[in-house]
Amino acid sequence: MFFAEHEAQPEKFSSILETMWWGVVTLTTVGYGDVYPTTNVGKLLSAAVAFLGIGIFGLPAGIIASGFAEEVQKRRGKKIVHPVGKDIKITAETTFPLNSDVRHHIHPDFRHHHTKQEQKQAIADYIEESSEIMKLCIETAKKKYGNYFQNEEIIKDFAMVLYQETMRKFHR
Repeated sequence: MFFAEHEAQPEKFSSILETMWWGVVTLTTVGYGDVYPTTNVGKLLSAAVAFLGIGIFGLPAGIIASGFAEEVQKRRGKKIVHPVGKDIKITAETTFPLNSDVRHHIHPDFRHHHTKQEQKQAIADYIEESSEIMKLCIETAKKKYGNYFQNEEIIKDFAMVLYQETMRKFHR
């Protein structure tokens, strides 16, 4: 590039070191725009250097970012997928050892309570019953699948899925 542009622009491409600096800036796709070739040979060389910059820096960056995205997807998927490969299904026939009071009040209609105190009590009861169901889901997950999971977080996530499915089934 120095030999192609030095005669046309001696102040911009004054030395091989200055020309190398232009090459690095262009290669890394920064391209400040203050120095650019004016000869046909210089333009051809600068296009080649620009494409090299894209290939050397841009392409690997995209590949690395794609690899990170795939790894994040894999880790998210591991949290809710059963290690044996079976889907866990909770049906209306699935039984849980809940007493009839818990089943009856699992989704209270808070509007029928007349006083604020009754509403607060209904909400407190609902929260207590929900926590009992969540505890049951955690215990069930640990009993059935504790040996498959190495990470306590995964068991908690699985218990949360059980809890959400249970609540959805009872709210129908």
